[in-house]
Amino acid sequence: MSLAKVKDLLIHAQEHGYGIPAINVFDYNSIKFAAMAAEEAKMPLIIQYFPGFDVHAPLVDIRNIAVAFARRASVPIAVHRVDSLAIAVGNAHGNSSRSLQKFRNRRFRPGRGLSFRHGGRFGPSL
Repeated sequence: MSLAKVKDLLIHAQEHGYGIPAINVFDYNSIKFAAMAAEEAKMPLIIQYFPGFDVHAPLVDIRNIAVAFARRASVPIAVHRVDSLAIAVGNAHGNSSRSLQKFRNRRFRPGRGLSFRHGGRFGPSL
């Protein structure tokens, strides 16, 4: 296993009823430890980075490091760049301002994180 496509990981997860963590990274160590944890748990992983993190390291370096770790991994790891909140929500969840507003309303609030729910899907805890 090694570098995988995000879409392929998500399709497999949906077909088999499990969730895949997507870890935000910003430097070599965050990538290294995310990949190590995925391998130790024997689970797939999505390593994602946001352009706003370029204060920590150039994005091209972050991408190259993440891809290198993914290629060497014993589990499938995908690398995903989140270009912006509007683009991510627009492309992944529908192209409307209503989708964006729905996403903003569901942001993390203390006591309302994510939990594993019946059916093997992740969702907001109640």
